[in-house]
Amino acid sequence: MRLNEFLASNASPGGLVDEDGQLVDWIEIVNGSAIPVNLAGWSLTDEQDNPGKWTFPATTINPGQYRLIFASGKDRRPASGNLHTSFKLKPSGEYLGLFDLAHGAAAVSEISPGANK
Repeated sequence: MRLNEFLASNASPGGLVDEDGQLVDWIEIVNGSAIPVNLAGWSLTDEQDNPGKWTFPATTINPGQYRLIFASGKDRRPASGNLHTSFKLKPSGEYLGLFDLAHGAAAVSEISPGANK
C-alpha cells in the first residue's frame, strides 16, 4: 500500500465533488502488492507525531486497486461508500502519512515537504 496522489486545494470548477456536492480535498492510495489488503488497523494522518489520527474501517483493496479518501474533515467511515478523514489538507503543504498500526509505528508511505518515502 502506498500514497499515490492527493489534491490539497480542490477548488476548480468541474473538480471532484463528494456526496454532499462539495469540492473537498482528496487522497488516493494504491495497493501495489499481489494480495488483497484489509485496511482495518491502517490510518492516515497529517501530523507525523499522531499516526493514528484517522483510522480506516474494515475495507479491502484488491491488488492493483486504488481507493480515494476525501480529506474533508467530516470524519466518515461507512462500511461502503465514500470515506472522509477527520482532517483537511493545507494547500501550503504539510506532512501526509499512511500507517499500518497493527505492524508498527513507522509510516508505510509518507509525503512531507522535507522527504518522500
